[in-house]
This record gives sequence, structure tokens and C-alpha cells, in this order.
Amino acid sequence: MEQQLGLWESIVAILTLKPIYGLGAFAVFSFLLCLTRKNKQSSRIVVASLLLFYYMSVTFLNVFGIPTLSELYRINGFKKQVFNPNINLIPFREGISLGFLFNIACFIPIGFLCPIISRVYGKIKYAFLIGISISLVIEISQLFTVSRATDIDDLLANSLGTVIGCIIFILVSKRTRNKVTASPNEEFIFSGMIPILIVLLAFVMTFFS
Repeated sequence: MEQQLGLWESIVAILTLKPIYGLGAFAVFSFLLCLTRKNKQSSRIVVASLLLFYYMSVTFLNVFGIPTLSELYRINGFKKQVFNPNINLIPFREGISLGFLFNIACFIPIGFLCPIISRVYGKIKYAFLIGISISLVIEISQLFTVSRATDIDDLLANSLGTVIGCIIFILVSKRTRNKVTASPNEEFIFSGMIPILIVLLAFVMTFFS
């Protein structure tokens, strides 16, 4: 019973964010509400955007281990190097591990949510591009951690996970015969920049949290 309670508490701790993230969620909500107020799909876009912001914040902080400003100060205070490159550029050196499969699973929600927010990412090539871009940001940031490694396998797994998420979105859309459209202003103003801005906001808030 105590072991089960400990597991539950661990899950809750992982899924719980600091109150400061509420400011980010409010910024996303307010911005998209203004941008999509005349769009019939506005509620879906706003909800998907908030889910993406929450998901990226949780994974950046508790799964991918993005370094925070306080951690960098602490490392520097112990007279240790802030820049700690641990790089593996050889793919599948240890075969397909559980970590590889876990990274695929972690990026599937991103590939699914982005096309709901912006129809641009309903195309596999653009889903791949945003997946590999997010993964590059994660891997580069891990050069500034003590225990994390920058691994080509992570880059491949994350990109594959995003593509799988996009394919699932396409299949679900066809099955429900419900074509998801983005804000009519989106292509003119951002052309698919909304998911990128949300991810960047989650990253910045995690760094300063």
C-alpha cells in the first residue's frame, strides 16, 4: 500500500507545475482567443494549444531534464563546469533500447496536437521538421547538464514519434470525416508559427522556473 502511494505521489509530482506556469497558460489562452475569435474551430485550437503548452512544460522540466537557471547557478557554485558535453553521434550503438521507445512515445502527443493547432503540421514533412527542431533544442540544452547525454538516437526517436503522432491525427481525421482548420489569420501572420511559439514559451518558462 505504501509502495502504491509512493508511486502515485511520484506521478502527481511529475504532473504538477509551479504556479508561474499559469501565467504562460493565461498568455497562450488570451493570445489565441483574440486570434481565433471568428473561427468556428477556435475552442479546439485553444484547448489543443493549452494541452501542448502543459505537455511541453511537464516534459521539458521532468522528463527531458532541460537545465534551469537555478541549476546552472548551483553547478557554478560547486565550482563545476556548466558546459558538460557528453555526445554520441553513432546511431543504434546499443541497439533499440527501452529509452528509444520511450522517446518515441513522448513525442507522439506533439505530432498529434500540432496539426489541430495549425493545419500546416497535418503534412508529415512539416511534422518531422517541428519534431527534429524541438529535439535539437533539447539535445543542445543537455550539453549544459551534468548527467544528461546528447544522443543521436534521441534525435531519431523524437522525430519518429512526431511523425507517428501526425499519422495518427491523419487517420483519426479521415475516420471522423472532420477536417480540422486553423485560424484564418494564421497563414497570413504566422504560417504555422503558433506551435513553435508555444514550445518556445514552455522552454523559456522552464529555464527560468
